Amino acid sequence: MPEPRILTLIVMIALVMGLVFTGLLGSWTYGGAVGLVFAGGIYLFVVVNARRAAKTLAQHHQGKHRGRI
Repeated sequence: MPEPRILTLIVMIALVMGLVFTGLLGSWTYGGAVGLVFAGGIYLFVVVNARRAAKTLAQHHQGKHRGRI
């Protein structure tokens, strides 16, 4: 799980995107759905990048990584 401040950021982005798309689409259900989709995408992006960075860092400490961090 990401840190609580990252989760808070994701929730705030979801709420803002939900409000924006509610205004654009004229329906709070569609706006909320779009906000949730954006939040899910951002969450997956953060989690996947964090795991990839942790794996690269672990390989670097073991001497198996040849590139830059």
